[in-house]
Amino acid sequence: MLVDQNPLENLKVFYGTGWMKLNDETGKVERVGGVKYTIKDGIIYEPKKLLADVAQMVEEQKKKLKGRPLSARASL
Repeated sequence: MLVDQNPLENLKVFYGTGWMKLNDETGKVERVGGVKYTIKDGIIYEPKKLLADVAQMVEEQKKKLKGRPLSARASL
């Protein structure tokens, strides 16, 4: 995994989406850090792209199941 901060100082750098942190200068909460890339068997994975793909799959399933009773959904 490639991260842009030292994980020994903060294990949250391993979060795929980063984490919420208070910006001392602006006083606002912002999302920072996170895993930039994961490389496995020579394949580069981008966590944000993977999360977007999963969100799209969930939305497609929701549309497909819309209007079906819960008992019918459980059998899928």
